[in-house]
Amino acid sequence: MFALPLLGFAASLALAASGTWEETIEAARRLTMAGRYSDALPVLSDALKMAESFGPMDERLAVTLDNLGFLHFQLGDYAAAERFFQRSVRVWEKLGASGQTGIDAPLNNLGMLYRYEQRTSKAVEVLGRVYRNRLARLGADHPDVALSMCLLAESSRTPNDLETAETLLRRSLAREKNADLASNLGSICRIRGRSAEAAEAFALAVEIWEHTLGPSHPTLGEGLTNLGGLYVEAGRYNDAEPMLQRAFSITVAALGPDHPQVGRILAYQAVLFRKTGRGREAKQVAARARQILEANRKENLLDQSVDIRALSQH
Repeated sequence: MFALPLLGFAASLALAASGTWEETIEAARRLTMAGRYSDALPVLSDALKMAESFGPMDERLAVTLDNLGFLHFQLGDYAAAERFFQRSVRVWEKLGASGQTGIDAPLNNLGMLYRYEQRTSKAVEVLGRVYRNRLARLGADHPDVALSMCLLAESSRTPNDLETAETLLRRSLAREKNADLASNLGSICRIRGRSAEAAEAFALAVEIWEHTLGPSHPTLGEGLTNLGGLYVEAGRYNDAEPMLQRAFSITVAALGPDHPQVGRILAYQAVLFRKTGRGREAKQVAARARQILEANRKENLLDQSVDIRALSQH
């Protein structure tokens, strides 16, 4: 959603202090690109106050609401994220024809949230709308269309959607080595039971994110979790352990020890410890994973997560 290159934290705060909406939203965007979500939140809240002064049907209000939803989603506050995404959608809808392009971003984010929370019917409905909008406007060869189809397929799980998503993702990746495309291809291959191809795609995403975002960005932590979790499922425990440990360190530092993504990592580690004969560690880690995931009202996170009910077996 945010597309500006990464700039410094101090420069972002200086921009925010200068006072215009454009400068404030720019500052928040730069902090977000740096993975400084907690620091970006008060800056973006200031931008919201400015945007609300422009009136209830201003594009700047819709953009600010969507970005706030993104931050709350990343910080694990899904109820707040949903409210902001829905408000953004309503503003774009009120704008009519002029809002037809802008509405895709909050709709896509709302659909991702529903998918994350396993509200499948809502996810399919919203993500299907985004896919159709983008396909009509951008054409089948655009990478945004491939990403939209992937999210829809991961929710619907129909063979036709999965096949279409993989075809579009591979076509886009052949033109551009993009981490989001690679990660989503990994997810599709994982669903389709092709773990070796999934690992290759996840590894490419990790490589690109580390190069573009740096070694401590939470998005890199999520990519390492995807790859480490896949290795656990495939029984590649020696490969999985350092991936998950690094993912844990990055995620705790960036998002805090109680973030649901931390619970997901711990759940994988619990399985890893149990499978490698470390029963005591497995029980301790599983208990902490359950605590975090239950506090976030999740039985599991996406299909790439370990079912929380299985943790009681450790």
